[in-house]
Amino acid sequence: MSEEQYFLATTSKAIIALRSDMSEAWKVHEGRGLYYGITIHGDHIVVAARNRLVSSEMAISEERGSLLLFDSRLRLVSELSAPFPLRDIHQIASDGTNLLVSCSLDNMIAIYDGVNWNQWFPLGESSSPGVDVNHFNSFLLVDDRILILAHNWGPTEVLEFSSSERKLLKRYRLGNCAHDLWVEGNELLTCSSADGWILGSMGTKIVTQGFPRGVGLLPGVRLVGISTPAPRSARDLSSPWILRYSSSWSPDGYYVLPNQGLILDILPCPIGTVPFNLDKFHLEDRLSVCEYQEVMGVPDEANNETDKENHLPVDLDVIDFPERGDAGTILTGTVIVHNRSLAELSSWGEFPIYLASHTFHSDGRTAVFDGKRCSMSTPVSPGQSLEVQIQVELPAVPGDYLVQFDLVREGRYWFNCPWPRMFLIVLPN
Repeated sequence: MSEEQYFLATTSKAIIALRSDMSEAWKVHEGRGLYYGITIHGDHIVVAARNRLVSSEMAISEERGSLLLFDSRLRLVSELSAPFPLRDIHQIASDGTNLLVSCSLDNMIAIYDGVNWNQWFPLGESSSPGVDVNHFNSFLLVDDRILILAHNWGPTEVLEFSSSERKLLKRYRLGNCAHDLWVEGNELLTCSSADGWILGSMGTKIVTQGFPRGVGLLPGVRLVGISTPAPRSARDLSSPWILRYSSSWSPDGYYVLPNQGLILDILPCPIGTVPFNLDKFHLEDRLSVCEYQEVMGVPDEANNETDKENHLPVDLDVIDFPERGDAGTILTGTVIVHNRSLAELSSWGEFPIYLASHTFHSDGRTAVFDGKRCSMSTPVSPGQSLEVQIQVELPAVPGDYLVQFDLVREGRYWFNCPWPRMFLIVLPN
């Protein structure tokens, strides 16, 4: 009889061990979140701890992440810290000798060889440290190559490097604000998180809805983490889902992790790992496929193409918008709305659709969520585009900010358009 394997999942609040059939769960560790990447390195399971929640009052520039090492009974036995800040850690990986740590804020990969720590800047060191340009977040080590996912705050790229020289061999598009990389057969797959689906390099597309991130694979079982899109201040307070699929990506069950914020990573434990003397974690009752679709507002054909407009491409392009303005004033610009969906976009009728914005501090904290609503002068039919005047009310506090433009169906949902984002300087008034 084969020995049972377990999964580990990291969330904003804790590290959770799960039976593969989702019948039981245990809390492995808490209090050092946000927890992110998981990897196997020698005899240890290594988990990245940011030591700061997304909603924390602490600025991300002050973050000091570390690596927690667990034994086969999921007991914490050691901790690794670098001589330089590990900020905004995402996935981690092991090549058997080195630990690789993605530090997104600094556009950098930290490498620990068992003795020394080094920094690798895959696309060159920035002249402005602490500027997250490409948001490197995921690894895949294949033969003699290192694949790195460059999220890019929108259209995502896979960067392929040689393992020995770390020389860039090629780069290509895959996904939108994507996370995770893995191979099935000859196909490379990722979570196209902004779109709410899993996307393959050869055309595979599995619609999950929500914000998919974190994928764990065992023979016959696939687990996918689903977080709820929310402003940063609320991300640690939500209840994420784990979707369980068969090996053929047929949905089998949907499970809620109450009050765990985000799901960041999922990985199978090595054979022989057994949760020991851990507190049980309560998973909310399994939902059927139909129940999940009802909760998430998913049409019955969700695992095929969906015609729900907030899950199909609706692109925004900035024509003109000022780069700076006085605190407390309103800036005006022009944005083109491209309707790639199968539904009309209209600012009239029940649940009208408006162009709006969110404003964030340079360290990622929310400054203004739910910006001014701006109407479209006429309905935008499928396949059509329209120029819309956008107004953004600037924060009262001078400083460097980031403006995210988006569409909102009033009273229902945000479209979560990942692009465009613009840097903005707010001057003293």
